[in-house]
Amino acid sequence: LWLGTFNRGLCKLNLSTGDFKRITTQNSSIPSNRINSMLNYGSSTIWISTNSGLVRFDSKTEGIRIYSNDDGSDNNQYNINSAFKDRNGLFYFGGTNGILHFDPSKVRKNLYLPRLVIDDFLINGKSILRKGNKTFVQHIIDEGEIILNHDQNSITIDFAALHYASPKNNKYEYQLINYDDKPIRTTKNRRLTYMNLSPGDYTFTLKAANADGIIAAREIEFDIVINPPLYKTWWAYSLYILILIGIFLLYRKYEINKQLEVARLKESELRAEKAELKSEATAAEAKVIQIENERKSKELEDARKLQLAMLPESIPELDKYEIAVYMKTASEVGGDYYDFSISDDGTLNIGFGDATGHGMQAGVVVSLIKGLFVSDSADNDLATFMMKSNNTIKKSRLGRMMMAFSLLKLKDYSIHISSAGMPPMFIYSESNKQVDEINLMGMPLGAMLNFPFRDIQIQVAKGDTVLLMSDGLPEMTNQNDEQFDYFRISKLFKEIGAKSPDEIISSIIEVSDDWLGGYALEDDITLLVIKIK
Repeated sequence: LWLGTFNRGLCKLNLSTGDFKRITTQNSSIPSNRINSMLNYGSSTIWISTNSGLVRFDSKTEGIRIYSNDDGSDNNQYNINSAFKDRNGLFYFGGTNGILHFDPSKVRKNLYLPRLVIDDFLINGKSILRKGNKTFVQHIIDEGEIILNHDQNSITIDFAALHYASPKNNKYEYQLINYDDKPIRTTKNRRLTYMNLSPGDYTFTLKAANADGIIAAREIEFDIVINPPLYKTWWAYSLYILILIGIFLLYRKYEINKQLEVARLKESELRAEKAELKSEATAAEAKVIQIENERKSKELEDARKLQLAMLPESIPELDKYEIAVYMKTASEVGGDYYDFSISDDGTLNIGFGDATGHGMQAGVVVSLIKGLFVSDSADNDLATFMMKSNNTIKKSRLGRMMMAFSLLKLKDYSIHISSAGMPPMFIYSESNKQVDEINLMGMPLGAMLNFPFRDIQIQVAKGDTVLLMSDGLPEMTNQNDEQFDYFRISKLFKEIGAKSPDEIISSIIEVSDDWLGGYALEDDITLLVIKIK
């Protein structure tokens, strides 16, 4: 059952199932939502008068054909209920310009196939046609590919369907794959402009149909490749990483040689003392132990300085986010790490991780992930960055040295996160005063090649607070061999989540210090708190 409405379009009711569907200007090409009158013809055709022209509607395919002045109809606006079918089968529709009458059996579809052409192609506003001919455009269609430099990233495409029966009702469907989310339909726009395209591979597709829905025999499709600048190519990033590793290894070699030289001098002095002071063997042995302890202490101090050097000099001050960070290192140096970067579109990128092992080994992994974060985090999506970083560390053959790591991208009130073996992230909601635990299971970076890391997107609101932490806090053990654990942190965060980031960190440290009771800290503790303004 088909129903015409005064201002809600054409409606379809399935009498057997009760399903109801509405056809309007928003979801179809019908010219108006005001249905004035309807006449049935045959088993599947309905002629409909609207406030914006006469429509032939196919009830089986739901195809729409609009008849206007180009088709011989002087009426574009019709009167309500002014329609009549006489006994000879002629149709009459009353409108503002008189009465339109015709024999529907003699109205035929135009079966002529339209010819689809690319009329012009512009790069940065300049046509690349050769003195007005179509040589280059035809080359695009035949070869199917055009390769551009990174600074040739604004393009314009002119196209047309060569069919002159009611040409303004010719229909087009186009899509620039990897840019447009879905195919776009139009009857008016025959010039498309894409500005500031990012480097990458795109595919342009174009279809056309005449006013009666007859589709062009040939669909146009060609590839557009925009090459990245030299400093953003994969081999350039590989060179950056190799330079960082080389600098670190040279520094490490220098430190080792320096320490060996000091050790040789100390050992020579110790042998001389033993030869001269045999009676003072106990004192000499104590001296050796003292020297060894000093050497180890110096090595740990050097490693601690290297770890701190990997951290950012300051915390970003942003209009939308208030950020506070706290780090407390254990007596033996661990590998906690955090960092920030900001993308060109204003996205805040946050890296937060914990290297396996201690001392200089942890420093190697932290140095490597910092190089990857600085060079790639702002330009790559989460999946690309996590996969590239994981494979880089794995292929560096560092053995058991890996990196638990979380990457967050914050834009307005949206958080996009992926995690590789890090503790859960807690989010305090200002609206309901509850804490949500976000736990993305995954292997640490460097554990397994091509590991499929998960990523999710979370919406937050003004006043919400995000808490990131390394495992040093929940796994902290007191003198009763009890762990501080995640449940205690979640409960405490629920109580203090409305405070400022600095106050939240102060409260957590105060409670954890009281609970620790002066017992020695076994691992680094790092906290990062973000308040949504």
